Amino acid sequence: MSRVSLTCVLVSSFWVAACGGGGGSSSRAPDAGGGGLCASDTMAVPYSAGMSETSPGGVKVAILNAEPAPPAQGGNVWNLVVTDSGGAKVTGATVSVQCLMKHATTGSHGCPKTPDVAEKGDGAYDVSSLYFNMGGHWEVTITVQPAGGAAENVVFPLCIE
Repeated sequence: MSRVSLTCVLVSSFWVAACGGGGGSSSRAPDAGGGGLCASDTMAVPYSAGMSETSPGGVKVAILNAEPAPPAQGGNVWNLVVTDSGGAKVTGATVSVQCLMKHATTGSHGCPKTPDVAEKGDGAYDVSSLYFNMGGHWEVTITVQPAGGAAENVVFPLCIE
């Protein structure tokens, strides 16, 4: 094998390892036992329908359901419900979704597509085009800016298989 070919193989192997695998998906849920990409991720929260996170200012976002469930590599659709610190459903807000995959040695990157968010009424928002291009640890930040109010960030730390 030539020196150039060997270098290419080594660099390719590094990137596959750094980004969590070779692009295939696993049928194992992140919170299931056994081996797998997410078995050692102690920072992620296992997905469950209805799971929620709360911003420092008290805005709560619940993921009512996800398709696929649990969220996986490729295209995902989430149905959210947003409530304020008093528990009232938030309507008329600007809601956006950003995702970030952090790598220990190679920096970080977002999802390759900007997710779309559509308000459905009564505090419900649908997220489509949420695309995870590889498995590993992702932080999904949902920013909620009520009409006339300050923006609040709600973060979901998830491991995607």
